[in-house]
Amino acid sequence: MGLYLDLQNDIKEALNSDLLDAYKTIEVTSFTSGVYDPALGTLISTEITSTCKCVVIKDQDGDNIDSPESVEGLVLMVMDSDKPFSFANGQKILYSSNYYKVKGIKTDPIEAEWQLSCIKWN
Repeated sequence: MGLYLDLQNDIKEALNSDLLDAYKTIEVTSFTSGVYDPALGTLISTEITSTCKCVVIKDQDGDNIDSPESVEGLVLMVMDSDKPFSFANGQKILYSSNYYKVKGIKTDPIEAEWQLSCIKWN
């Protein structure tokens, strides 16, 4: 078995048993690029919303007064097998009744897990 499958199986097994209280459900919204509608004369974009499981690495409440756009308030770890679609900057996350915007994405070399750095959605 490859490293990717080992990580997916072993970590998911732990998250679904011993670490179940750390495994949270979030809602992710992806925005598609706009398509011009000649009847309305505007760009129409669609939203795709789905839920997925993740681990909350950081959940900081409050704002940095000096630079609220630069502070990540929420960092999530999502297993590759849990992600509903490809992650991208600008997607909207709903966690604990608050909306966040994805501002940074990190992944390991084999893309087994994804870290999403988020700020409050304003």
